[in-house]
Amino acid sequence: MSDSEQPAGDAEAGLPAAEEPAPIAAPPAPDLEASKRRGRHAKLGAYGVFCLGTATLLLLLQNSCSPVGTIRGEVVAGQPVKVALVDVSRDVYREGVVDGTSYRVALPRFTSKPRVFVYGEGKPEHWVESEVLTVAEGKQEAPPLALWSSPLEIVIRDRKARFDWSPIPEGPGYPGRRRYSLLLRFDRTDGEKGEATLICDKPKRSIEIEELRGLLMEFDPAKPEVVIELRAYDPGQQEGALWVGHRRKWIVPEVQ
Repeated sequence: MSDSEQPAGDAEAGLPAAEEPAPIAAPPAPDLEASKRRGRHAKLGAYGVFCLGTATLLLLLQNSCSPVGTIRGEVVAGQPVKVALVDVSRDVYREGVVDGTSYRVALPRFTSKPRVFVYGEGKPEHWVESEVLTVAEGKQEAPPLALWSSPLEIVIRDRKARFDWSPIPEGPGYPGRRRYSLLLRFDRTDGEKGEATLICDKPKRSIEIEELRGLLMEFDPAKPEVVIELRAYDPGQQEGALWVGHRRKWIVPEVQ
């Protein structure tokens, strides 16, 4: 046997001749077009789900915003110029229609504690807020409302501030029992808005300037202008009507 020849096998050992291993097949080339099609299908599917979810949400919003009923009412004193339904708990504001001394306003389905706000004609700015109304289907009549407007005089004397106004009338549309409050809205040192209230049983109130400033928690002396609302209500009625007879701005004086 020449050096160039190789044995076919090891006959003496009884072993077969060694076989060369089969070549490993190369992986198939990726189907780029199929991948693109699957990507497009996935995007279309996701877009379809998004559209379906959006349509469902819009349908729910449309149903919740659709009016479930109508509130009608009468203003028995004063001349109304605008009416609106307001639900602070649900961030709802819907303007209605004024016809003479009557009004009507739609009641959205998703309201929880709606009130009717009736705004009066002329100055000073004044309005009345109804008691919390029942959410019910169909037409419902609101209790009669009456507007109240009063001047609000403020006199500073002997380190005191004295507030005087006209009493709210008696009769239909007005509170059975009367209590007044002066709501002061002011700027705080942290940039937020603050509120303080002075309550009294008579149409007048006196307070020391130093005491008043102490009630305005975190009051910003660099912004001394406040907004005052003169209010009246029945203390025996929880979530009852509220009358605002005057709204004005005022500069809180410094303590001398």
